[in-house]
Amino acid sequence: MAPTGPVTVARHKDDTNILVLIILVVVIVLVLPIFLAMILYVGVLEFGGEQQTTPQAALATQTVPWGQKLWVTSISSETSWSDVEVAISDDLETAFWNPLSSSLDDGATAVAELGQATLGALTLWCNVTDLEGNGAIDFGDSVTITTGSSLTFSADTTYTVWLLFEPTSLRITQISFVG
Repeated sequence: MAPTGPVTVARHKDDTNILVLIILVVVIVLVLPIFLAMILYVGVLEFGGEQQTTPQAALATQTVPWGQKLWVTSISSETSWSDVEVAISDDLETAFWNPLSSSLDDGATAVAELGQATLGALTLWCNVTDLEGNGAIDFGDSVTITTGSSLTFSADTTYTVWLLFEPTSLRITQISFVG
């Protein structure tokens, strides 16, 4: 005898489990990574810290016995001497010094002797003078680079001195002189 009404097919519990499993896989594979990426993105924006901007400065130079004195004539924002690297180059080699604010913050004019470095055949010494003694670069502060002897900068060479802002590894300023 043939059925006379609508025919219903009994669903098996296995079909429901497969459907739930497919939905779980889609959520885990597609939705969860997108959600985690959004959380990470917001977290980096919120807690990533401040982006430091490289300050800008200007220098003036004056010949002194056995070397050059470079004065800060302007600086765009408060900058710690500890965040700065002083460098001089003759286009072949470069010498570096790293001043420390702690040696320049005694409340009065402070001079930090940064020691010697070699640039080709020259042995150079670098001193930083902080007029306010606050450990920060201000108008009138200076960097003096000397040879300390009669073996001095070559009149045939252009030397470039720059201040590098270490947090961003970008130059704050640079100035050139001919020995």
